[in-house]
Amino acid sequence: MSSIFDCYFSSTVSNGMSPVTVPSNLAKRLVLIIGDGLRADLLFSLNPFDNIPGSPRIVAPYLRSVMEHSGAFGISHTRVPTLTRPGHVAIIAGMYEDMSTISKVEFDSIFNQSSTTFSLGFPGVQSMFSRRAAPGKIRDWCYEDGEQDYTKDASALDFWVLENLERLFKNSTDDPILSSQLNADKTVFFLRLGGLDVTGHSYRPHSKEYMNNIQAVDRIVERSQSLFNEYFQDSQTSFIFTADHGMSVTGVHGDGHPDNTRTPLIAWGAGIRGPLPDSSPSSHDEYSQPWGLNHLLRRDIEQADITALMATLLGLQWPAHSVGILPDADSSRPGYLALSAGEETVARASLTNANVGSSTYLEESELIEE
Repeated sequence: MSSIFDCYFSSTVSNGMSPVTVPSNLAKRLVLIIGDGLRADLLFSLNPFDNIPGSPRIVAPYLRSVMEHSGAFGISHTRVPTLTRPGHVAIIAGMYEDMSTISKVEFDSIFNQSSTTFSLGFPGVQSMFSRRAAPGKIRDWCYEDGEQDYTKDASALDFWVLENLERLFKNSTDDPILSSQLNADKTVFFLRLGGLDVTGHSYRPHSKEYMNNIQAVDRIVERSQSLFNEYFQDSQTSFIFTADHGMSVTGVHGDGHPDNTRTPLIAWGAGIRGPLPDSSPSSHDEYSQPWGLNHLLRRDIEQADITALMATLLGLQWPAHSVGILPDADSSRPGYLALSAGEETVARASLTNANVGSSTYLEESELIEE
């Protein structure tokens, strides 16, 4: 009986690994924006809502302009279950939670390793990370649970995040402690936009409401970047835009259908390369033909790899349980870091990545031997 519990109901998360810091500082701060429940094809494709009269050819013009002129993009491939919690854990901690465990496990994250993380959005997501952090490490701004109403326009939840980001910067003018935290190195800003998930469940992803919500998210991303540029005025901010999971045509998620496992990834700003010409053979396949971006490189990654990218951009201590791999560690194709980062920076970050994997392997080997 004890062996059954040991095999099926014990946490697979290893502890006791030696901390390893990425020797780089390509950005001073990082903005992580997660559009909960956003399908990649409905963001990237041209005419994605041609079933709706008067729908725009490009549903998210600002994010499209980033992809074409200033950033890197691709698909972030998620794992089952395609749900909110495991998706956020993979992105922010670099860890895929074990579906067989009864209880939720403790884990390290990018937020823990930041100087301060400013987190805005849904309390159910924010609390997953704040309760595991040192006091004051993560500063949360959350709307009430009851405001997530499936019968109302859910984009209001996303505009709440934008309004409170504006208020955060405004309040710092009269709060020297807040101002100091905002201007420190290795700062993370987490903007969790949950409207699309609510809208997808209520109206399904090919609806006018879902289209309108994508347009709202696009405007929020554009305005958010303007706020950061106006406040800091130093070009030292990295931006990562992605989703925790997609959404099926029936308005559900959780399984391994490609509509749920393929999420968008767009990165731009400090330390991140601009668009590159497509490779030969092409990086595109049948899925990305409707995007109209065949002339540009599509760079797919695994969802947990986003953690490795963020740790490298900020020069953070690597989250202890991360299994993510820095995209640039693969020398056979371009990654996401700017060429100005230099080969030495990429090599050192890749070595750090390897050391983390080695430490995890050794720790698990010792546990098996015991």
